[in-house]
Amino acid sequence: MVVLVAVLAPVFTRYIESSRRSTDVQNANSIAEAVLSDVADGIIKVPADSDTVQEEVKDKTGAGETGTNVSAIAKAPETKGDVYGEPGLSFTYVYHKSTNTCDVFVTGHTDGYNLAIEGDKDQGTGAQGYKNAD
Repeated sequence: MVVLVAVLAPVFTRYIESSRRSTDVQNANSIAEAVLSDVADGIIKVPADSDTVQEEVKDKTGAGETGTNVSAIAKAPETKGDVYGEPGLSFTYVYHKSTNTCDVFVTGHTDGYNLAIEGDKDQGTGAQGYKNAD
């Protein structure tokens, strides 16, 4: 029985982490869709002298306010995966006016994986790279 547990424990742990990372990618895609919708509705405004808006997704703190700074997200999600050494990090979005696209990163790692694009697991980019990171 001990041998069976020793063999299956690492496999089970990998599946759990894979599931957590998939949740992060789903959350990032929801954020990207909500940002694009908010831009279209005029809720998120891009300054005239800029092509981008970059903001951390966080809970509203004003009296009587509910939800986040992205209208369709009820509560700011936190990362579940352990890619950067600690789960529980927030997400940051970057909206690009010229291409009408939205990138979503783990906050503090905007040079890392863009979770809002599929990417390539072999090249370690995008959501696929995030899901398969060591």
